[in-house]
Amino acid sequence: MGRIQKAINALVAQQHAAKDYGFTWDDICQLVHHVRSECDEVEEALKSGHKAEIVDEIGDLVRGAITLCYIADLDVAELLEKGNYKFQKRFDIVKSLVEKEGLANLRQAPYGKKLAYWTKAKKHLAQAP
Repeated sequence: MGRIQKAINALVAQQHAAKDYGFTWDDICQLVHHVRSECDEVEEALKSGHKAEIVDEIGDLVRGAITLCYIADLDVAELLEKGNYKFQKRFDIVKSLVEKEGLANLRQAPYGKKLAYWTKAKKHLAQAP
């Protein structure tokens, strides 16, 4: 078993123990709010440039996202697999759009251009049967 799976298993075990003890979220929306606040803390840590703080805050964010899966009674591995599949489909469309414009890659493209390609890919997939 890899390190990631071991860490996820440990987190789930901690969540079970916390739930059994009664230390859990009353409402899943509370947890969503908490995850949003963790995003703000990640942004502040990134601005600080302190690696230890960045690691700590991103760790809290990842834990919050995985806890959200647990509280919603969703399979973390399945969600990651589906997320990876969706990303790959979108990314393949982005590459196709870029190639149609005669570009080799997006290394020199500004963020807005990259986002425009991503948005087109999302729309394309949303319209697909």
